[in-house]
Amino acid sequence: MADGDMNDDRLAAFDARLRALEARGSDASGVPIIGGALEPRQALEGPTMFPSEIRLQGFIARITGNAADGTNRWKYTFVEVEQTTAEYGGWTTLASGRAGTARNLIEDINSAAGVQGNGVDLGHLDTTDYTFALQPAPANVIVRMWEVPYGTMTEYWFQYENGVDGTCD
Repeated sequence: MADGDMNDDRLAAFDARLRALEARGSDASGVPIIGGALEPRQALEGPTMFPSEIRLQGFIARITGNAADGTNRWKYTFVEVEQTTAEYGGWTTLASGRAGTARNLIEDINSAAGVQGNGVDLGHLDTTDYTFALQPAPANVIVRMWEVPYGTMTEYWFQYENGVDGTCD
């Protein structure tokens, strides 16, 4: 079976599931579908098909700043952007686009010790020879942002693997 055939079969199966969910007026978790029906190709992102994908349609954003939000965690400000020229550097703030505060999925398990969300063990970052620390996502980095429903609110989340920087002692 060619890869295209497999994707077409998966898309057809997803289409059938999506239509059944729309007929019930909600996705499999019971969350109402707002804003009308989604076309299967709009709802399907990546290699898996989960009901959460119906709700988690992402957009492209620029991180504009950060502030500490606990140990090795930050809150980030962002603006939605669109690509206005080809290749690198062609991102422009979208007029009437989304903007607000977001959090980084990778930082969700971060703490003051042990292995962090980016896979780095903090115990290896501070020795008598060097002092390094996790860094927030820098301003102006372009990320994929998701709107995540939380009760009656919407939170914004993105994924960025935190860098590590420091100095030799």
